[in-house]
Amino acid sequence: MDRFIIVAPIILIMRTITIVFPSGGSRDFEVIETPVPHVLVDTKPKFHGWSYYNFQDAGKRECTHERWPLNPYAGCENACFICYARKLGTYARTYDGCKVMTVYKDYPALIAARLSKLHAACCAYLCTATDAFQAINTRYRHAEQLIKLFTSLNVPIEFITKRGNLVSNDVFRDIASQEHSFVQFTILSPENRKIKDIAPVASFYEEQLDAIRRARANGVKHVVARFDPIIPYYTDDRTDIEFMFRDAADAGATHVVTSCLDIPGSIKAGILAKMKAIFLLSGGEKMYEDFVSLYTNDQNVGRDLNATVAYRRSLFGDMNRLSKEVGVTFSMCMEFEVVHAKDGTIRYKGFNDEFATSKACEGIDTPIYYRENLGDKFKPLSDRIPGCDGNCLASAKGKDWSCKGACNCEPFAKATPLEEKHYKQMWEMINGSEP
Repeated sequence: MDRFIIVAPIILIMRTITIVFPSGGSRDFEVIETPVPHVLVDTKPKFHGWSYYNFQDAGKRECTHERWPLNPYAGCENACFICYARKLGTYARTYDGCKVMTVYKDYPALIAARLSKLHAACCAYLCTATDAFQAINTRYRHAEQLIKLFTSLNVPIEFITKRGNLVSNDVFRDIASQEHSFVQFTILSPENRKIKDIAPVASFYEEQLDAIRRARANGVKHVVARFDPIIPYYTDDRTDIEFMFRDAADAGATHVVTSCLDIPGSIKAGILAKMKAIFLLSGGEKMYEDFVSLYTNDQNVGRDLNATVAYRRSLFGDMNRLSKEVGVTFSMCMEFEVVHAKDGTIRYKGFNDEFATSKACEGIDTPIYYRENLGDKFKPLSDRIPGCDGNCLASAKGKDWSCKGACNCEPFAKATPLEEKHYKQMWEMINGSEP
């Protein structure tokens, strides 16, 4: 519905939308039109870890280090047709359906209030379900405020973006001020046409490379290039991938993360329709049939479809070789071989154990942090407990080189989905022991 407000001598049109919630309730919101259509929503954020990725669930986690996902916005104007987050919650679906973003009011201040009560923390992650540096951030600057908050308290923070041209040098300098903070830039293809097919408003190839250069020039020591995902038969040309490796390394990237396109069940129909249209324009019906057949196998993770093991093993093997040639470390993001046992059970075997050249999936160890008093800045827990590198997954997997649960706190040692209560529990345990 529309509301008309008369303000002589002009007429302003104020738009509202009605959002229906899963509980059955609904609410009307006024749409603010600039810089992109959005609504302001109250929120009560809490810190949590990898809630959807639980190593105790048959090994279904490859995120090596603990993270606190931060999502100050819902919806993402990058509009990647392959993105699982398009259907992740009411407000993400609102953007997917009517292109209205959600801004969580006072988000940085609310996060600051929660952080002020904690003695233990881990690296914050901007963002898991949106892009912190899309156009909406030019008005609210939640990303910059969050980065300033965490680095000022000496807590690590990282961000990942497809909009490198919107990241300022001041942000890079803030990141550089904290020893375990770092940045990630997603590069989908060296061809801008293909980038725009996948993410219509993402930065161009050279803009992402320039962002890597600027990050390094402003003191950021660890910069990740994410070739994520590689789309079979569309962005998997080995010559193009070699260009990406060499260009990213020349720009200053220190690590590459990749994945092969998985097809989330929630958006399967849309992905297949888009890929069919793409292939009909470029390669014909046969190429689309080959693409579909690649995902017709027993490698489903829940409702999500994955390419055959043989295809992915070939892809990751080539990328492993290229990483060594250009001098960057390499890993994969949530890539599994689904192993079917005779008794009908399944296990998820991570490809990182086979192809990664780094112990950390993002190429850098980020230890848990702590502080003795709430008014203090945080310090690496490794200062107090030798061996803590934040790689809880290595401990859960029983790696010889892992910390072996040095904190003596079971939820961390087993890489379970962590909540604020677990950080409080760990603090109580270590505070009762001598450093």
